[in-house]
Amino acid sequence: MERELQQTQQALLQSEKLAAMGRLTSQIAHELNNPIYGIMNTLELLKTEVPPESKRRRILELSLSETHRLSEMAPKHAQFLKA
Repeated sequence: MERELQQTQQALLQSEKLAAMGRLTSQIAHELNNPIYGIMNTLELLKTEVPPESKRRRILELSLSETHRLSEMAPKHAQFLKA
């Protein structure tokens, strides 16, 4: 009986740890996305001021693509932890 109680307590503790990790990941994703979206908006604005054929435009587009990829990464991790 006591062993079953111990196992149940351990399972509950593990469940609480996973839930806390999920909440933490969600908070981190939110905190990261705020500046990432600010960077993306700035890059979009700069892109309108640089001619399409410019090397700088390609660098801006690459930077924008990478920040977009980052913005999608955090929610995917949070979703994984909720599953």
